[in-house]
Amino acid sequence: MSQQINYYSDNFYGGVTGAGFNPGYSLVNSSISFNIPNNSTIKKAFLFATSKKYMEEASFLDSITIKINGIDLSIGNQHAINNNYIYKRGFSPSDYIEHKTLVKDITYLSSILNQTPITVESTLQPDLPAIMHYYIIIL
Repeated sequence: MSQQINYYSDNFYGGVTGAGFNPGYSLVNSSISFNIPNNSTIKKAFLFATSKKYMEEASFLDSITIKINGIDLSIGNQHAINNNYIYKRGFSPSDYIEHKTLVKDITYLSSILNQTPITVESTLQPDLPAIMHYYIIIL
């Protein structure tokens, strides 16, 4: 069983919006839109991703670079929060997949996040270890 991890908290008058996509093991680009009213100020923005590896592999992928509206953005082990969990995909431990959540503060990109839809370009990852399941949350 896993517990909730408080990564960020704040009290403010406003709203929260988010969107994401999963490229899987293919080279896929996606346009995602956020519900941001005109003249809004972005207080905080976070990129979430999932790092995966087979349980028997030595380590997770160190990092990956994706593009958000053409701007390179690196996310990897240095952004991990302590919530590793295992998905039992088969009957053998060689089929078990270990996951961990990555979180990166991307508030500095607020000027492009305010111009939806935005384009997210992923990197081809044919197998594990891989970093995928991208989600952006904006406060």
